[in-house]
Amino acid sequence: MATSAIPSLSAQDIIICDLCNDQPSQRFCNHCQVSLCLACVDKHQDDNDHQSHDIATYENRIFKQQLQQTQPLLDSARVLRTIRPSKPYKHLRRIVCLGAAEAWVIGEKANVKRIDIHGSVKEKVRCQNIPSDISLTEKRELIYSDQRNRTVNIIRQGKIEVLITVPNGWQPLGICYTRSRGMLVSLQMSDRNKIVYYRGEEITMEIDKDEQGNHIFRNGNDMLHVTKNINRDICVTDENAKTVIVMNNEGRVRFRYNGTRARSFEPRCIATDLLGHILVTELAFECIHILSKDGILLRCVENCNLDTPCALSVDNKGSMWVGLYYKGNIKVIQYQ
Repeated sequence: MATSAIPSLSAQDIIICDLCNDQPSQRFCNHCQVSLCLACVDKHQDDNDHQSHDIATYENRIFKQQLQQTQPLLDSARVLRTIRPSKPYKHLRRIVCLGAAEAWVIGEKANVKRIDIHGSVKEKVRCQNIPSDISLTEKRELIYSDQRNRTVNIIRQGKIEVLITVPNGWQPLGICYTRSRGMLVSLQMSDRNKIVYYRGEEITMEIDKDEQGNHIFRNGNDMLHVTKNINRDICVTDENAKTVIVMNNEGRVRFRYNGTRARSFEPRCIATDLLGHILVTELAFECIHILSKDGILLRCVENCNLDTPCALSVDNKGSMWVGLYYKGNIKVIQYQ
């Protein structure tokens, strides 16, 4: 059953500066949705990822979900760019965006690559084993799960350090670093699956069963992909159950999404944006499902010539980056 030692977030929990992670925040960038101390305001405004910033006092901050009604989805999504990496992965599995011009990617090799929007490899780090998943910290450092060694690792200045080692018998697969500087990790033992929440090296929440004692996740060998929404919901694609499961911050199931009834559902990667949309790739039927934060299907993106879409991330300008599993190309798509 989901048990938690994490208190509900309050104003005191979220006013630490997102840049230095040390000083109390007194300003907020409405454009980038980050909290800032006075000393970090100038540093943030020098960030080249954005052409402009909107710095406000914390009392006058505006969360992007408040703007949802003024920024509807496009009637028809459009491809802004197709990135063809110079040395593409044959099986492109994960993407995590760095700003709007770069991304980390992994495939079926024991390395991670940082590529730019032109497909050039800017950095390559060799890993001991094939990474299962990747995520970014608040300092834009890459973390990845090593299934074989039972670790989640971080890459700092090109060197690999172990962050956590999961309990004996379990293997870490999906990972998501959260704004509260914790980490969601999906674990697998044989065919059993669950999600745990780490604060440092300590597990403070375990999501396994519901209030009735039933397993939330289906047994099976496929991994759970996990991310966190702006409203603090935990969003998961369960490939074994062929469903999307969304839980609140305490691990209680809010809803399940099983795709459109007209056909079977084969969800893969999952991402969210600053408006609270939930995006899910469907490899078999070559489309992207866009859901509201409450599980309502808003759109299926099917018009962008998506050939086996798998990897998925959203950049800081609100465009989705979709990795094509077999071709290794990445499509940058505007959908809102």
